[in-house]
Amino acid sequence: MNIVLSLIKNKIYKSFLEKECPDLPHYRLHDLRHTYFTLCTEIGFSELSIIATGGHSTIQSAKRYQHATMNRMKSDMAKLEEIFGNTIAASQ
Repeated sequence: MNIVLSLIKNKIYKSFLEKECPDLPHYRLHDLRHTYFTLCTEIGFSELSIIATGGHSTIQSAKRYQHATMNRMKSDMAKLEEIFGNTIAASQ
C-alpha cells in the first residue's frame, strides 16, 4: 500500500475513534490486523479464506499475522494428551 494512502487511512481511523468511540482503547489498524488473522485461524477459517479476506497472495504472508491463543494451545495439547494416553494404554 502506498505510504501516503496508509497515513490518510490511519488519520481517518484515529479521528473516528476519538469522536465516536472515546472509551475504547486506541489500537493501531495494524494491531487489529493481527487480531483478525488470529481469530480467523481460531474459528477455523480455511487457508484460502484467510488469504482472500486478508488481501494476501500466499498463506506464508498471512501466517505472519497469526498468533497462538491460549484456547487453541489447550485444545492442541489435549489432542496430544489423547494420542499419548491411547498409545500408553495400548502398550500395557
